[in-house]
Amino acid sequence: MEATCLKGLSNELFEWIVENLDLESVRNLRLVSREISHKATQRTFASFFQTTRIVLSRESLEAFARVTSGAIGSSIEHLTIVGILYEFTPLDDIIKYRRRDTPDKESELEPCETIQVDCRPTEIAQAEKDVDILRQRQSDYALLCRDGGDVSLLRESLRNMAGASGRVLKYLSLEVAVICEAAGTKLTPLEAREQKTMDSSALEHQVLQSATATFLTSVAALSSSSLMIESANIFRTRPGSLRCGLPCDALAVFERNPQKLLPFSSLRSLSISVADRLEGDLGRLEYEEDEELEAVKIVEILDDNNSSGLSKLLASCSRLEELYVSFYEEPCHFYDPQEAARKKQSHMLLQARLPSLRKLFLGGMEIQVADLTAFLAGHSASLRSVEMFLVLVYDGLWSTVMSLVAGDGFQLDDIRLTDINDEATAKIYFDGEREQPYSTISGVFKSRNAIHRWGPGARMAITHAPCDTRHRESGSHSDWRGSCADEFGRWRIVSPKVRNAPKPPSVVRSWIDGNWVERPYIFPGS
Repeated sequence: MEATCLKGLSNELFEWIVENLDLESVRNLRLVSREISHKATQRTFASFFQTTRIVLSRESLEAFARVTSGAIGSSIEHLTIVGILYEFTPLDDIIKYRRRDTPDKESELEPCETIQVDCRPTEIAQAEKDVDILRQRQSDYALLCRDGGDVSLLRESLRNMAGASGRVLKYLSLEVAVICEAAGTKLTPLEAREQKTMDSSALEHQVLQSATATFLTSVAALSSSSLMIESANIFRTRPGSLRCGLPCDALAVFERNPQKLLPFSSLRSLSISVADRLEGDLGRLEYEEDEELEAVKIVEILDDNNSSGLSKLLASCSRLEELYVSFYEEPCHFYDPQEAARKKQSHMLLQARLPSLRKLFLGGMEIQVADLTAFLAGHSASLRSVEMFLVLVYDGLWSTVMSLVAGDGFQLDDIRLTDINDEATAKIYFDGEREQPYSTISGVFKSRNAIHRWGPGARMAITHAPCDTRHRESGSHSDWRGSCADEFGRWRIVSPKVRNAPKPPSVVRSWIDGNWVERPYIFPGS
């Protein structure tokens, strides 16, 4: 298109063009003429390249480094870094079995159900071509990572964005996307799961591995870029990061190298989904047949570094005003050690002291009452909003927590509680009228498992009662449980009798220098 044609475009049409271009194309557009350069960088159009996404691939990283070398780099305010998981199973199945899944249009009960149909020769040939392309992209990026090129290119881009003055990035988000075809269509982890691209447990394991790699690459590049961050979302975007989280041992990077905390020291808002430490690729039978390997895995799961990384991060965030933390429970073989590790992690999390904290969200956790009350009391002067979703407290009752936040020391403006439990009951229902001034009680379980209070209502005592009758599950209950599983993994509320599982052994064994060494295991709150 000639420059004269571009100059004659109405603002609305020019706006539409710029909105649908990637950063490199916007950069090229500005080279057409001085007038077009000015028009493409007016404040009206600035938002189209203030928010951008960068995919961790060789081609994308190289293009991003070129683009940010100019004025556009210093204009980016919201950056999303996306790690890629290449999934070959659907294409491999087409090649191997000569069949593919397709929606069953005749199914009335299950519109999403699929049936298998025979593939045409052209479809098989295309699948073979797509597999070759995807494997080449995967190989190119693996080669780049092996030499540290991924960190180097991302660091260069972030330095360009920081500029000489060390600018603050308003928002950084980390995500994982799944690619199953050469066209590059990116699926969220939840979409890939729903499309059954592979076994759900294997997919979840690979997604969490990709999250770890994405996080470590991003932190390594950030720590030497001089770019500071104001707000961070670490695998907790909704719905983009449902069925995803950051394995807790990845946060141990802050324990090993405190210098990597520097870019996060200016954070005012942190949102993070923390997953269990990955257990590995071995199945239940392999672990049960190898007692030494099983013992080693238990020691790894209970390692203190798995619990201290998040608290290290929070300790560096002295300006933090908003904190959103949820736990993601992966399907596991070592249930008791993983549960103990999560309890220890919540204990360490609630030792943080954040003098400016105004908003708090906790989800998918088991929390000791003493830890929760101490944390809330320590932040009573600044806290204005508290939300808890799918939280079970132990070594105490919810009434203790509710009495505390309704006391004179708190000035809450907003409080939301959903699916709250303690050791005295498997589920808590909230008392009172469902609709009343400054308060709403709702939910799928008898319409009473969620409460929202605001304004003066947030400073009033919240009363509750245990669920004393069994109820039949309906479709809405199943959908609710499914949405909770998407956000928090395999978390489920069960009878307190089931939750009272044996504690981990008081002594754990470590394999050091060819010998087993025993050491005491310190349980949270002890």
